[in-house]
Amino acid sequence: AESLETERGFVQPGEPEADIADADTGTTALAEVVADIWRHVLDNDHLSGSSDFFSEGGTSLRGLRVLAQVEARTGVAGDVDLFFDHPTLDEFIDAIGALGDEGSSVARSDSPAHPSKIGDVVPLSYVQEGFWVIEQLYGRASHHILRRVLQIDGALDVDALAQACRGLVERHAVLRSRIIAPQGTPVARFDGSRPVVIDQHDLRHLSGAELDQASEERVEAACTTPFDLARDLPIRFTLLQVSDDQWVLAICAHHIVIDGLSMRILLEELEFRYRAAVDHTVPDLPALDAQYADYATWQRRRAAGGGYDADLDYWGKVLESPPPPGLVGTGDPAGDPSVSVNVSRDLGRDFADLQVEGEVTNASTSARGHLYFTL
Repeated sequence: AESLETERGFVQPGEPEADIADADTGTTALAEVVADIWRHVLDNDHLSGSSDFFSEGGTSLRGLRVLAQVEARTGVAGDVDLFFDHPTLDEFIDAIGALGDEGSSVARSDSPAHPSKIGDVVPLSYVQEGFWVIEQLYGRASHHILRRVLQIDGALDVDALAQACRGLVERHAVLRSRIIAPQGTPVARFDGSRPVVIDQHDLRHLSGAELDQASEERVEAACTTPFDLARDLPIRFTLLQVSDDQWVLAICAHHIVIDGLSMRILLEELEFRYRAAVDHTVPDLPALDAQYADYATWQRRRAAGGGYDADLDYWGKVLESPPPPGLVGTGDPAGDPSVSVNVSRDLGRDFADLQVEGEVTNASTSARGHLYFTL
């Protein structure tokens, strides 16, 4: 979940924590921790001090994962600009060390690496609160629903799939939360183990265009029916059997509990749990050191302690005189941030042209921007 990927940013079981306050071993320990984080996030065990973050496949989202893990394991807080100003591993380690020396780190006791005990009611993160406010203003909407629709070929053990879905929701408390506002302030309530039901439809009696239409209608209904955050589980599973050995599984979740990157993690765990259920074994998954609610609690605690005051002051000054509404770009090549890239008509929906992708990514990096905003 803000990502649920944030859960990967927490210290994992068995990982040593570096205490950069130790003058004798702090520098070495910090370098080892940061290098280990880069290797994990970039999925590359052969990095050197001169390895460039972006050349090794780094993106803004991966940068956020690195920063989350650095803060969780060392207490030093940084921002994405560090990757643009210090793109190599050695430069990045030095920059993190300098931040620690300057006292820019968050107090270790205020780090999400020290999870709070999840009770019945916990605060929302600021991103979650934003989604809740939007729904209060404009009503429940389907465009806040993330979906993954999978076609499954071959034999499917439906009972094992149901067991995997239940285990997934049980392990990640945010997936069984209700958002309530008894005093006007939204909070998340966990009602213990909530039942997870797969909505099943047998369509084997249909064929051809009739089957296609019925399948599309049921998947669309599952993925566009708004969630009532105060009552519903924020995730739903819909399973269609379209032939004796073909199935369609739709997984839909509200954006308040998950994002695109987190959905990938969810699918990986669901597959792992399904295989274990089929084999009648207990899935060998590490215990979570923290839940998303711990991150939200830490975020609120940090704000209460003035942890975001500098950011608020900066943006307050920047937005005192906001630019007039309109398109970005002046027409002056020296000041116009737009970039022209030729894209063929048959490029395809999956952006498969690596040369074009590379050009756009390089343009984003050189402009100190994110690929998402460039696109």
